[in-house]
Amino acid sequence: MKTYNILLLSLVFLASYGLPSYGKFDSKPPIKWGQVNDFEIQLKKYDESPDAPAVILCDYGDIEITNRAMITRHVRIKILSKDGLNYIHFQIPYVYKNDYDDITKLKAQVINIDKKGNLKINKLANFEFTKEIIDDEKALMSFTFSDGVEVGSILEFQYEVASLNVISFDDWFFQNELPTLWSEIRFDTPEQFTYLMTYKKGNELNPTEKLEFENQLNWLRSTKTKKALRELYSSNNILYQTRDKRFVSYVINERKKKIVHKDIPAFPTDKPLYLSKDGSPKISLHLFESHGLNHPIYKPVVMAMDENYENISKTRVWYERNPVGYIHYKLPTWDTFNDNYLNNERFGIQLIKHVDYITILDDIVSQDLSSEDKAINIYAKLKSSVRWNGNYNTFTSTDLNKVVKNEEGNSADLNLLLTYLFRRSGLNAYPVLVKSKYDGVLETSYPAHNQFNHVIVAVQDISGKILLFDMTAPNNNVPYSEIYQKGWAVKKNDYGWLDFTNTKTYSDEKSLVELL
Repeated sequence: MKTYNILLLSLVFLASYGLPSYGKFDSKPPIKWGQVNDFEIQLKKYDESPDAPAVILCDYGDIEITNRAMITRHVRIKILSKDGLNYIHFQIPYVYKNDYDDITKLKAQVINIDKKGNLKINKLANFEFTKEIIDDEKALMSFTFSDGVEVGSILEFQYEVASLNVISFDDWFFQNELPTLWSEIRFDTPEQFTYLMTYKKGNELNPTEKLEFENQLNWLRSTKTKKALRELYSSNNILYQTRDKRFVSYVINERKKKIVHKDIPAFPTDKPLYLSKDGSPKISLHLFESHGLNHPIYKPVVMAMDENYENISKTRVWYERNPVGYIHYKLPTWDTFNDNYLNNERFGIQLIKHVDYITILDDIVSQDLSSEDKAINIYAKLKSSVRWNGNYNTFTSTDLNKVVKNEEGNSADLNLLLTYLFRRSGLNAYPVLVKSKYDGVLETSYPAHNQFNHVIVAVQDISGKILLFDMTAPNNNVPYSEIYQKGWAVKKNDYGWLDFTNTKTYSDEKSLVELL
């Protein structure tokens, strides 16, 4: 059975300029609830892909930023063969903690056509939508089309997510596991918000191209946004593009976007899905700057840009005032990104607070051991003392002393505690931020918001050899098949990207395994 993760924003943006803000789009949405046309009813085989078990007739999204990012999604699918009956399960990922995301207006139905040509509609009941908790922050809203689904059925669902996240949206990929006949996204950019909209296809930037793009980003950071937009106007607001145009980055502000793509083939089946996604055409949308005296309606999303938003009271969200010209958010440099982690109460500050570690290290540090053996013994001792609660995160959930006391924690709790113990024993250790291959493409040109979802530990000896540890991995088999082969090393000096192909990992069998 196939299960689709319906991303909160996964549609492709192309450049289109000149439409006034706060007005209406120049056309109606391409799809209306429950209204199917003759083509959709009569479709029995998709000529572009005759063996396709089902097709996505339309995938339509609309985003409007008000007191939240209001993200509407409407999807319609046609079942073409018995194998298409596997495509009836769907999941909507969202952040439920502190009502960060709120799913509203969720509905789904099966449309069948009887012999007389009449529509027969089976609507899913409220109890058929189930919430599945992933960890202490994220959840899935799951549903299955069960009653009345047969070959020839049309499946349709629609929902709205009211999200406090306006900094970054999930990449939208043209392709899916099924062919898509029509894909459209509409996005309204308010005056106070300036976004980077980047089209990517094929190979990532080579070192020369990456340097050119980063130089343009630095120019944008050092130039007043309105001035930069005026200078970019003659080039269609293109900040940077490669010569083969496989990578094009735009700066957009106070614009409406309507983008349509037709007849998109399915992902190839001869390689893993994440590799197909890495090389497929896609668009990323990331906030570059939020500034100015915002209308009160934008106050909740502006307050949510604060890194300490979890500790901000709801009263403060509505009553705090912003001075004219105030910068609410600006895309950080990698230097700033690194400093933010070092100075964060739930990350770097945890590594300089006192932790009662004597009982864990006492019998280890007293021995005359090599750096490698010392690290291995500390890892094994801590592994037997605490347990992972199953949650991945890059920030601790509590003070490290409480982790020791409770003997449990998330991935950041355990691996930062391990980092702390390594350092207290005299080892050169530091945390490394990593990202799952299945959680979107790794962005290395700028610090994409919340793109990392896990942290592991690196230990470096005087010869420069690096040993990796992960408290969440069985036998310390660091999940290289699950994460990108590089991570961000967070430290005061020499911070930056760490290539895992040049490192080693220790396993509980006390053997060092060369990687790749």
